[in-house]
Amino acid sequence: MNWTSSNSNISNRVSGVVFSNATNGLMWNAENLSVSTNGGTSWATQTYTTPFRDSDVTAIPGSNTYVAVGLDARVAAPTATDIGTSISRDNGATWATIDNRAQYLSVSFASGTVGWAGGFTAPAGGGGIGKYTGSNILANRNAELQQALAVYPNPSSTGVFTVQLASGLKSGATVRVFDVVGRQVTTQTLNATAVAAKSTTVDLSSEKAGIYTLELRTEAGVAQQKLVVE
Repeated sequence: MNWTSSNSNISNRVSGVVFSNATNGLMWNAENLSVSTNGGTSWATQTYTTPFRDSDVTAIPGSNTYVAVGLDARVAAPTATDIGTSISRDNGATWATIDNRAQYLSVSFASGTVGWAGGFTAPAGGGGIGKYTGSNILANRNAELQQALAVYPNPSSTGVFTVQLASGLKSGATVRVFDVVGRQVTTQTLNATAVAAKSTTVDLSSEKAGIYTLELRTEAGVAQQKLVVE
């Protein structure tokens, strides 16, 4: 119903825009990339030297991570090695190639573990939809956190779990739980009380029986644990 004009710093048409949360977003047109950190009120040109791909870009929900597919936007006469998928974990400042196996035209991720892309393969024939089947694309595993993380009872007949936490955690760390299709079913931010007690409770009693993934995310990295609700 209502729109407010925003300076995109792109001199002609805007090919696409995507936000990873309420404040952080990317806008692009070919090799031109702009970033907003204030919900789109203003935009700044984002410089980069790595392969940003401009057919489509998706944000991984709740992160500063973006996945881009298509051709390397800076290459005038692309070859087979210039197609593929790239990822940025720093709001578009740097990009790293995930694969060069197909020329995708669209991409979407529901979480760090569930993603799909559609397009066609080069140089001829093929096409359709591809599914991302790698590890959590957001994960920056921390061995110390992983070793200290423990959940009990597991399996749980009630759906209620006690999560044992590592020493030295800071307030503001998050505990999230995802179902088998990547849907976030619960999230909590650890407060000083939970950090001091080195434990917190996760309640999945309202969820269906099945397997879930608990993710503990801190400034130092990520730890994960499978949960089973009987």
